[in-house]
Amino acid sequence: KQSGAASVSATTATIRFTNIDGSAQGTAFTGLVAGDFVLTDTTIAGVVAVSSAVENPDGTYLLTFAAQTTGDLGTITATKTSFDFGTGSITFL
Repeated sequence: KQSGAASVSATTATIRFTNIDGSAQGTAFTGLVAGDFVLTDTTIAGVVAVSSAVENPDGTYLLTFAAQTTGDLGTITATKTSFDFGTGSITFL
């Protein structure tokens, strides 16, 4: 699964997952929930709990989490049995 991510603030980030299907943008991967995401603040090597994941539009998720230090780097991925997800990189704003 391909991914793209952007930090919107110190407490939110957006990530989009698509299935690689031969089309230019792929097909949106829908139905993930907060517990399916792994967010890591790589600057401090700490896992950050995702408290909510709002999907809108299909395959695009707005994640909410506890405030992180501005300028820290992070990664986001998803876990779902039988699927292999790409990792998105962010900078907390």
